[in-house]
Amino acid sequence: GCFWSSWRRACVTRLFLSCCLRHVVWGYRAWVLVSFRRAVLLSGRPILSCVTFAPLIGVAFILISRGEDAVARRTIRWTALWTTIVTFIVSLLVWLNFNPGDSGFQLVERHEWLGDTASYQMGVDGISMLFVMLTTFLMPICILASWHVEKRLREYMIAFLVLETLMIGVFFALD
Repeated sequence: GCFWSSWRRACVTRLFLSCCLRHVVWGYRAWVLVSFRRAVLLSGRPILSCVTFAPLIGVAFILISRGEDAVARRTIRWTALWTTIVTFIVSLLVWLNFNPGDSGFQLVERHEWLGDTASYQMGVDGISMLFVMLTTFLMPICILASWHVEKRLREYMIAFLVLETLMIGVFFALD
């Protein structure tokens, strides 16, 4: 009896590499429960600012494209779509770095702006994380749903990308 109970206690092991392994023994069957530890991706990088301002890069590309022919319209549509897809992928990195067990704001960034006269601070908590993921998930769908728009397409797609930037900025803003 003494050997068996000490063996059971010794079976529960934790390896702090990239995952935790636990062996649970009941009778003759053994299960291995693996729970991956969340790797901190892009630690120390301004990931919230990247998600917030990524759509403005698409706006710049749309403003650079010239012409009103079919090729220009196709370029504008694909630029807007790929910009929103990339923004969604980068927001997935925010979600991977988010720890739902911690209360309060996480991934907090503070950046000086316009020298020392202004600054902005961003962070994410549980409810704003859900809203950011919803926003970045829905924007590519909105772009695809408006694929048929022909009149003032450039302004339409720019408005969508600026709207995405403002919505994400509202959800990340701390001051």
